[in-house]
Amino acid sequence: MDSISFQKFTGAGNDFIIIDGFKLTAADIERVILNIPQLCVRGTGIGADGLIIILKDNEYDFQMRYFNSDGSEAEMCGNGGRCVSMFAFREGYSKENMKFRAISGIYSAEIIGEAVKLQMQDSEYPTKKNIQITNFTVKGYFLIAGVPHFVIFQNENPDLNSDEINSWAKEIRFHKEFSPAGTNVNILKIIDKNNLIIKTYERGVEEETLACGTGSTASGIISTVIGVTESPVYLKTKSGLTLTVELKLEKDKITDIFLTGEARLVYKGNLSIA
Repeated sequence: MDSISFQKFTGAGNDFIIIDGFKLTAADIERVILNIPQLCVRGTGIGADGLIIILKDNEYDFQMRYFNSDGSEAEMCGNGGRCVSMFAFREGYSKENMKFRAISGIYSAEIIGEAVKLQMQDSEYPTKKNIQITNFTVKGYFLIAGVPHFVIFQNENPDLNSDEINSWAKEIRFHKEFSPAGTNVNILKIIDKNNLIIKTYERGVEEETLACGTGSTASGIISTVIGVTESPVYLKTKSGLTLTVELKLEKDKITDIFLTGEARLVYKGNLSIA
């Protein structure tokens, strides 16, 4: 049984297994994909919120395939995009400034010391929605920031206990309003015009995570659109680390969207999988 090398990265607490597809056969990559749930489970596996395979691309520095910890493939992951950019730079696949492909489109990234600044795609304006769940009507805003996000403000929903996000957010995540793809769920506490506290329930992980890059991006956009914050927005995540979202509001869309935060190598190892 041949072993496959991996690296584990964290981006503000969001952790990822990164597989170097530049050096693997198609058969090796398929072996990894089939074993993602076992690799990502905590306690009996490596443990991670997701797994990223970096691949060669004919036009850009690389291609990123992102998989949630349950094995489902997602269109994009903000913190994953920042971590794989740091990986690509450290391995010599890119320079400090790079472009890469994900399912949801083309992204640019810049290495700034130990941090990565990721330019997200331009965004449409969010949609306001009221979602009926057991015992509550939840007021919030829906936006696709690479992947779908429903953003809730704690002051608008005082009956929702943010410490119990794993219970009520699951019902929203699978709600028929967001069918068939489902949605990620974020709850925000407003501190001041530039600072928020964020908690995110991630689709595909199916629980609250220590951070979420696309969730922070969606939250920064929405909070600025409705006027409770202004760019730059600093979002304190469950890990205690902060992600920064910058953006410009144009008449018909949101542009110049950047997500910045740490992207750090945790350790390297080898997989032994059938």
